[in-house]
Amino acid sequence: MPQKTLDNHRRKGEASDLGRVITTAARLRALVDRVVILGIGGSYLGARALFESLCNSYHNEMTPESRLGVPRIYFEGNNVDNDALQDLLELLQNTCVDPELREERWGVIVISKSGGTLETAAALRVFRREAAEFYGSRSERLRELF
Repeated sequence: MPQKTLDNHRRKGEASDLGRVITTAARLRALVDRVVILGIGGSYLGARALFESLCNSYHNEMTPESRLGVPRIYFEGNNVDNDALQDLLELLQNTCVDPELREERWGVIVISKSGGTLETAAALRVFRREAAEFYGSRSERLRELF
């Protein structure tokens, strides 16, 4: 499978699945310093496995320079633990105050095969509401980051 993905990327470039992932990652890296990944099951586990295999164990605590500009990564929506979700919201509310500063902006990536997973959908509604409050409900930036 990895070889097929790489071959497809060589043939199609940015139009390939991998090309779209690379383009989206570069766009998010330029726009935000924190990314919340919402997903459950394999969607969550795949992203989590990549993060844990490619990033330092204390990635989120490192300076932007040490992280080579890679945003801090947080995982949510993989269960119905309201405490964990509230803790992450509080972290974002306390550390992200000015949406004009890249180092205080955050975005969300939703990973869902079916698009209707209850836990992920519920978390998405919460983060959309929080983002609308932070960026403004009609903000162009809000559309860029969701």
